[in-house]
Order: sequence, then C-alpha cells, then structure tokens
Amino acid sequence: MSEHTTIFDIAREAGVSIATVSRVISGNPSVRAETRERVLAVVAKYNFRPSMVATGLSRKKTHTMGIIIPLMENPFYSKMCVELQLEAERLNYSTLLFQIPRGTMLQQDFLDQLIARRLDGVVFSGDVTDDSSSDSAMESMLKLRRQMPLVAINLRQVCPDLPCLVTDLSECSHLAIRHLHKLGHRRIALIGGVGTAQLSNTREQGYLDEMERLGLEPYPMTAGEDALGGEACVTSLFAQLGGREKPTALVAFNDLVALGALRQLKRMGLSVPGDIALMGCDNQFFAAYTDPPLTTLDLHIEETSRLAMNILVSAQTANLDAFAQHFAPTLIVRESCGFLAER
Repeated sequence: MSEHTTIFDIAREAGVSIATVSRVISGNPSVRAETRERVLAVVAKYNFRPSMVATGLSRKKTHTMGIIIPLMENPFYSKMCVELQLEAERLNYSTLLFQIPRGTMLQQDFLDQLIARRLDGVVFSGDVTDDSSSDSAMESMLKLRRQMPLVAINLRQVCPDLPCLVTDLSECSHLAIRHLHKLGHRRIALIGGVGTAQLSNTREQGYLDEMERLGLEPYPMTAGEDALGGEACVTSLFAQLGGREKPTALVAFNDLVALGALRQLKRMGLSVPGDIALMGCDNQFFAAYTDPPLTTLDLHIEETSRLAMNILVSAQTANLDAFAQHFAPTLIVRESCGFLAER
C-alpha cells in the first residue's frame, strides 16, 4: 500500500467492514478477540493512523443527511430529491446524494462508505432488489439503520423493522379503474410496471383486485417503466389480443409510460380519448401539457419527502421507532379520459 493508506484499505486486507476497523481503533470491546488481532496486525503493518478529521467526525454530528434513490432518469425521483434537499436546507442540514440502479443490491462496500461519512441519517427510496433477494436487501438496510437513523420511502415491500412512509400503490389502480368504470369503460388494461402481480402493495395487484371486484376480465399485463417502455407496452398488448376486443381504456404504470403510450397510440391511428382513454400515475410536471392533458394520480411526493427529512432531524434527539405511515393517492382529472375537469 502507499503512504496514503485509508481505513478502506485496512478493512479490505483484514477482510472486515470499515465499521469493524473503526470499532477496533476506538477500543470498542464488542469486537471478537480473533478479529481484533487480525485488524491490529494490518494496522501495525502499515503504521496506520486515522486522520484527525475522521476522528473528529466520529465524536460529533456532521449535519449531513444522505439521500439514496434510483437513477434520476425518472423525474419522479428528481422531484423527490429536490424536495428532500430544500427541506434539509431549511432545517440547517446539507445533503449527499447517492444514485443506484433499480434492482441493485446495497453492497457491503457501499454501506461501509456511508458509515465512514458519519452521516446523521439516510433517506432511502426505490426498489433495491427483485423479490428473489428481498430478504438480503432488507438485511442490508437494517445493518445501515443500526449505524444511523434511516427512513424508507415507498419500498416495494414494507419492512416492520424500518420506519417507512408508504403510498398505497394498489389504491392507485383502484381509483383509476373506478374512475374509468364510472365513465362507462368495461374493457380496461394496465400497461407498464413489472408485468406480474407479486406483492400486495403494487399497481399490478390493485388492478387485478379491482377488475375482479367489478366483475371485469383483466387483460394481459405488460412490463415497462419509461416512455420507450410505454410504446412497447401498447404494441405488445395489441399483439396479444387474438380475437378479443381491444381495450377502451389504458391505465399506465406512471406518467412516463403514459407518455410513450400516447405516442404509440397516435402512430396506430387511435385518438385519445376519442378511440381509447388513457390514465397515468405520479402527476409529473408534463402531465398537464400533453395533448390531450393527462388524467393521472398525485402521490404527494412533496409532502412525503418533507416529512421524511423532518423525521430524520427529529431522530437526532429522540429514538426513531419503526413505523409505517400511509399516504393515499389523489385523482387528478384532465382530458385524456374524455371527461373535462371543468365539468
């Protein structure tokens, strides 16, 4: 190693986490004797001395909150990040942003880096894993929570041991289908998402539940999460119809999917809402400016983000118990379903 040996280097060679190295250096008695000796041997080998800056940080608050979100290709997460940062600034905190691809595990190296920064808390949002490894993902977040306060926003699966702010995603589908049903639609399809109903609090499961409640036959679900996916969803759905009548209404997984669907429907010579109604979800800034303006569902991300940051700040002086606070979506009626909001 070079003369600039870091705590990461020590942890890597000793085969432990940086949290363990930190505990050994600070004399924490919770580390097993065998592990302590292995770490101290590496420390002695490189004559490692922790920096005074890092040592100082371990003894006081840094007034810095971490924000972990998926890549901000989706404006939903951009909006969330802005609201979190504004609220943190209002409360005299700075923020560090970490973006990870959807479906990516929180690896130990990444957790170690977060811990090393001595953050005062972390807001986490988005799915970090598919269902096959959800237990490992939850375990990673629980590890992080043992080191600092953590609040999760809209996890695919709520963890009872984590403070969670949850929008009722299944209710998004319920509201959308009820609205379309009142307008006379009986052939309603869901486009976008993962394409299967695997967990209870999802748009997919909400779609199946509401269609069954109304005695309607569901259409095959198609996967997609962005505008390009929306185009593909429409093409795939119509290709699977066979002899079945085409739907008279589409409920999109989010506004980006609806945007792509709108373009593809026009390519196919179908007018919205004349030939087919279309609904989005998220109430993104562009939804009011599409042609026609998009009926959608507001998930109140501004309120959720502000609350998450306030909870983290409160956790600096009080224990943060696990809880789940639920938010209900709100229907925003515009013209893409053939019903003018002015009426």
